[in-house]
Amino acid sequence: YSHILNPKTGFPFDNDIASITLLISGEDASNGDGLSTMIYTLGTKKGYEYVQTLENVQAVFVDKDSKVYITEGLKDQFELTNDNYKMGKIDDLK
Repeated sequence: YSHILNPKTGFPFDNDIASITLLISGEDASNGDGLSTMIYTLGTKKGYEYVQTLENVQAVFVDKDSKVYITEGLKDQFELTNDNYKMGKIDDLK
């Protein structure tokens, strides 16, 4: 279970995200913990779309099916080296 509770239900959020990592440059880095929590609550597709609207923020999402999604700014820098994970396509998500 996630340690992030849904304020509407009082139970942990249950979505498709297993892990999210934010890469934040500049002065905005101090807001990273709160930002990652908020993005986690959106789920992978909506969270990805939200990150794409932010300046100086990139993200790596790992879902519960071991698929990895990276934002556009990381496409030329990210290399998946673990065969237990596969790259996912954000357009394939609902």
